[in-house]
Amino acid sequence: MIVLSPISAQNLDEAFNISAQAFGISGHLQSVPQKVFTELFYASPDNWTMLLVNHNPAALVAVMDYPDFIYVGYMVVLPSHQRQGLGKLLMESIIEKYASKKNILLDASVKGFSLYEKIGFKIVDRAFIFSLDRLGILQNCPDSEITIEEMRIHHLIEIRVLDQKIFGTERFPIIEHFLKLFSDRAFVSINRKQQITGYFIAQWNALGPFVAIDIASAQQLLQKASVLSFSGTPTVIIPEKNVTGSNLLATVGRQVRHCTHMAYNGSTTYQRRENIFGQITLASG
Repeated sequence: MIVLSPISAQNLDEAFNISAQAFGISGHLQSVPQKVFTELFYASPDNWTMLLVNHNPAALVAVMDYPDFIYVGYMVVLPSHQRQGLGKLLMESIIEKYASKKNILLDASVKGFSLYEKIGFKIVDRAFIFSLDRLGILQNCPDSEITIEEMRIHHLIEIRVLDQKIFGTERFPIIEHFLKLFSDRAFVSINRKQQITGYFIAQWNALGPFVAIDIASAQQLLQKASVLSFSGTPTVIIPEKNVTGSNLLATVGRQVRHCTHMAYNGSTTYQRRENIFGQITLASG
């Protein structure tokens, strides 16, 4: 018997265990992967679904429901239940629920790509994952008209507008959630006209969200990130369309893998992906 059941705070550990087994990662309570998983859930707790087979957890999918599109993430199936059509069943339930209302976006792993392609998703871009293993030796940027400030309450209205223009929809509730977690690890770039030109939030072991309207702002923000401490080597997820951004990251790190950015039926969504220097996660954009 197959049942779809909402994920809640009460069964969140069970949900993470599915993800941990599917991705082959360690998952104790205070591990960074579990903390990221947990905080992403609490940032947007609706529309997380677990699939049960004979009352036992077998798969899960998370949907980030933004005003102008949805982002599908953590679509995972336990290794013991793979190749039984469960992933296809989960995705078809999402398409049935959302396709007539909103665009559906996701970042497909190499392993999951064929499933998404078969059910109607088309390639629109790729996302590169960089390991910033040389971030700590980043050389000082040339003199710039850009200054960096710690993010403060009075910056938030302008950040909200800037982020929506670049990301293509309103996602401020999620940004606000991560800002509360990392309030001392969030910075903005400001030009001589006192306009905000970019920002980033540094997570435990990742840099993102990270957006900037130009490479000079991104360089200065990355310079600031280079003096922060991380839990291990930090990573950043950047769209392939941001060529100058990838070139910048290549000076302090290396590309370790990629995902394929896909949209259901190839539907287009207005995103300035060339200005996205770091996604929050692969599960949320």
